[in-house]
Amino acid sequence: MSIEFGPITSFDQDDLDLLDESFRLEPGFDMQFFQEKILLGDAVIWRLLDDDAEALFVLLGKVVGGEKVLHMWHLAGRGAFHKHGQFTVDALAEYGRKQGFKKLTSQSIPVIANLLEKYGFTKTFVSMEKEL
Repeated sequence: MSIEFGPITSFDQDDLDLLDESFRLEPGFDMQFFQEKILLGDAVIWRLLDDDAEALFVLLGKVVGGEKVLHMWHLAGRGAFHKHGQFTVDALAEYGRKQGFKKLTSQSIPVIANLLEKYGFTKTFVSMEKEL
């Protein structure tokens, strides 16, 4: 099995379909803000691909409390993170260290949050919602 993982600079139709599919699951997602961050270079997209799974990670660099933080802003995928989670976290952490970031963070759905805990992440807050 071959694994491809790294930043991408262009999108093919499969990438756009995967992002579109996942954005529909995120209430209030601001596509214009997303596009601006990509165009300004504030966000970067990494692709994880193997023989039967793929994922796109949208990473956003920001400053929180005076510290540079690499935030896993959005994840769109079809099984790849579940298969290659530790590999992914290790690679993103190495990239973040090389770019001068002090932390790797994520705000995630519960199933991904549970996986991240297995890979050394700590819950720092919990976001809840209620339909009205």
